[in-house]
Amino acid sequence: MIKIYFKDVGQGDSIVLEWEKDGSQKIGIIDCHINNGTNPTLDHLKRLNPIEIEFIILTHFHYDHFSGMADIFDHCIKSNIKIKYFYHSIAAFVLEIYNRVLTTQKVSKAIKEFFDKYEGVDDNITNDKIQISKHIQNIELNNTTSLKFLAPAGRVYEKMDKQIARKIARVKNTYSDVNKLACIMLIENAKQNVLLTSDAVKSNYKKLKLTTESVLVQAPHHGSWQNIIEPFWKGINKINDCPCVFSVGDEPKDKLPNEETVRMFDTFQFKIYSTNPTYGIDSFFKLNNPISPAGNKGSIINIFSKPRKNARVNSSQYSGEQIFSVL
Repeated sequence: MIKIYFKDVGQGDSIVLEWEKDGSQKIGIIDCHINNGTNPTLDHLKRLNPIEIEFIILTHFHYDHFSGMADIFDHCIKSNIKIKYFYHSIAAFVLEIYNRVLTTQKVSKAIKEFFDKYEGVDDNITNDKIQISKHIQNIELNNTTSLKFLAPAGRVYEKMDKQIARKIARVKNTYSDVNKLACIMLIENAKQNVLLTSDAVKSNYKKLKLTTESVLVQAPHHGSWQNIIEPFWKGINKINDCPCVFSVGDEPKDKLPNEETVRMFDTFQFKIYSTNPTYGIDSFFKLNNPISPAGNKGSIINIFSKPRKNARVNSSQYSGEQIFSVL
């Protein structure tokens, strides 16, 4: 079994994977965001106190996915924790994009801290820092299960690099451009899969076909309707009440998730889970339940992809860290 923790970090992604291989406990980290000055992923790492991390994945270089990564690197350096692989989708032109948009002082500081620690963690990475592209096929978790990168493909880097080069003097980019590099990952065995989508854009789903049954999915881009292709989600082969997780928080600028995204997943018979009852989650909940979930903030739920008889649910599925045992 693989235990997957969707950390409550507001609007952003911080995912921790735990599993067993050859009698040893393993850990992997996907993205890391700071939430109100706390770093739940770092706290999780300190509790486990491993001597090695199988991998750290940075799905794309947006603040709500990398802001806590420098803390992880720093802890690994000070505690001499080895990192087998660091996978990322950072490209040479990403900072050029940041330089051509209105970057806040907070984001600029986080970028500097990230690269300072990124350089310092070299000695702790026992293999390589690898740019995710079509050349990276999969990471073996154990004898039956692997993590595969389905996006981005190498051509995306090449296309964006050419666009930046042609428009270097007058380019007007937004942060959404970096989402073209956002990863889609599939944790899969011979029969079933977990689909993790980070902030992947629509184009990455157009030719995507899953051959196994989904037991858990992540809503793309914190539930933004702009990232949804309905036929893809409607056509997924999945278990009954397949959990769909929204990693969201109170972000007035974006107001995610969009209610139409939540309704779509519900219509397609996914079961909705969320780290916070914000915006579309709250309005969806009020339509289906008489009492708002707002009072359940900070709670923890521990569920299974195939619910066991008499399984205990400790709190609301609409708030707090969400934990699943799958595959």
